[in-house]
Amino acid sequence: MSQFLAVFTPRRWAVLATLREAGPLTVAELARRVKRDYKNVHGDIEKLREWRAVVKDEQGRIHAPYAEIVVQVRLPQQQAA
Repeated sequence: MSQFLAVFTPRRWAVLATLREAGPLTVAELARRVKRDYKNVHGDIEKLREWRAVVKDEQGRIHAPYAEIVVQVRLPQQQAA
């Protein structure tokens, strides 16, 4: 779970939300829309691509193809009393 939270930071969630609302965008346009530096957004996109949360199309635009991300977390077993 800690790895998931390290990847899906609030800023990266904002990137995903922007892509879901706007559709495919270039990294430059995405950076402009989220009001962040191109280099940082590019790094976020690369990390999200590693996790397959976003994809790049033939024109080099990025999009978020999934409407939801479902995470299943197993809780530790309860200790015997």
